[in-house]
Amino acid sequence: MKKILIIAFISIILSSCGAKVKDGGYVLRNTQIEELQKAKTKSEVIKIAGSPSSKFDKKLLENENEIWLYSSYHYYQTAFFDPVFDKYDLVLISFDEKDNVISTKVKQFKNKEFLSYSNETTEFEGQIELGLISELFGNIGTVNPLGTMGR
Repeated sequence: MKKILIIAFISIILSSCGAKVKDGGYVLRNTQIEELQKAKTKSEVIKIAGSPSSKFDKKLLENENEIWLYSSYHYYQTAFFDPVFDKYDLVLISFDEKDNVISTKVKQFKNKEFLSYSNETTEFEGQIELGLISELFGNIGTVNPLGTMGR
């Protein structure tokens, strides 16, 4: 019985250490990217790829052109180690005031050229450093009973 429990425990530990693979953003197929490069109007772009990941307004850019951004990424992570980004794709489409496509730029980054994980934190005034006891037991008494709001 002990052997079975030990084997089960080890298999659970090892299975949780497997690599997680994730795609994110709006993943465009190569055929869609080719179609986007041929698109002439905003309505054609929407028909091909849908709404963009981000829109940069003319006022924000201090420019006459509106820019749409479609972005996607692919990464893998093993256990608690930092994720490794191995692919990041950007499609930038700029439009004139009549919603015609001015330019389409496709940028494909591989092997952490563009995106990397950072452990940096931002210090701010009044930041409190919690000790081990505060981290473990600091939330006791702050939860309201039966979902009531306020204190």
